[in-house]
Amino acid sequence: MTDCSLVTRKYFFSGRVQGVGFRWTTRGIAARFSVRGYVKNLKDGRVEMVARGEDAIVTAFANAVATHFEENLHSTECIEMNSPEEFSGFTIRHK
Repeated sequence: MTDCSLVTRKYFFSGRVQGVGFRWTTRGIAARFSVRGYVKNLKDGRVEMVARGEDAIVTAFANAVATHFEENLHSTECIEMNSPEEFSGFTIRHK
């Protein structure tokens, strides 16, 4: 896999997404996919998730997260990124 085949996407999940195990569950879901990145709570009540990997795998991962939490989600926003940051695994960030 070459770097040019990788995408990095930032997702913002809105709704009842804090205090429901969103970050821990998302990290568990990430273990089933070949993605790197992080998930963290935002001060405005949303959850931010950054995922890096092959296009189809990142899409499938984000869809799995959204499907798992579909009862909690009001909206999901996705932004394509040109990320110079390299991620080691998929982590929960606290800041």
